[in-house]
Amino acid sequence: MKAREYAEAYMWNMIALCMRPSQKKIERFSGGELLILAFLSYYNNCLSPKELSRITGTSTAHVAKALRNLEAKGEVRRQPDPADARKKVVSVTAAGVERVENARQEILDDFDRMMEALGEEDAAQLVRLSGRIARLAYKRI
Repeated sequence: MKAREYAEAYMWNMIALCMRPSQKKIERFSGGELLILAFLSYYNNCLSPKELSRITGTSTAHVAKALRNLEAKGEVRRQPDPADARKKVVSVTAAGVERVENARQEILDDFDRMMEALGEEDAAQLVRLSGRIARLAYKRI
């Protein structure tokens, strides 16, 4: 099989995967509120809206809108930056941590069942190859 044929087969496999419920759950993390909550949890509440925009790859306007929604739900808090009171930093609340953790657990449960069905050797191969694909995609080749 030539590279183009592999590319086409891979494309159709990805389309089929995108239609699965577990993938839909992951998509909720893509550029949305859950992604912001996840990064705030990971970075221990010390990010500015501008940093969130850069890390998530979304516009500052998108981040501002998401932060307004998250703040209204009580899942984040905005405060003056201790280093520069003219700026704001965003922190995640206990409610935000709970929301992102629940979503993460749902996804892990779905993937755990898939890995069990694959078996150890195929699961290890999938993780290795998907990691390599992610690194290549990050480099944008």
